[in-house]
Amino acid sequence: MRLEHKYLFAAVIMLFIFTGMMLAQSNPTIKDIKVEAFDGYIRVSWEVYSEAGVDHYEVRRSSGTSVPLYIGRTECGVKYYDDKNIGFYKTEDQYFSYQVRVIGTNQSLQSNSEIKGIRYSSPSNTYKSTWGSIKAMFR
Repeated sequence: MRLEHKYLFAAVIMLFIFTGMMLAQSNPTIKDIKVEAFDGYIRVSWEVYSEAGVDHYEVRRSSGTSVPLYIGRTECGVKYYDDKNIGFYKTEDQYFSYQVRVIGTNQSLQSNSEIKGIRYSSPSNTYKSTWGSIKAMFR
């Protein structure tokens, strides 16, 4: 191989490496996800490397061994979600896990966060509407 072909080959390889690095940096990925329990809700917050090409974020939740299901979304620029629908679970102590998905401007999935979980105990003053408690109200 002649000397100029080696330099041309090296330049092409460097161009591919540089292009791959630029594409990886522009892909909106979630840097960190945090899950915190408060009185009556769980807050899921996250950080992203870049919001270039992001339309919105989808938040998914699972309880126990269930598959994470869609529970809500936030628009680009809003990097937290308050899950206030956890009061529907009848148990006193429940484990929830959350995942955030980045949806691009073309409505395709760009990336997923890691799954983070938390054990949540409902507030003690919350009234549980069970079938037994409803029947007891009419006795």
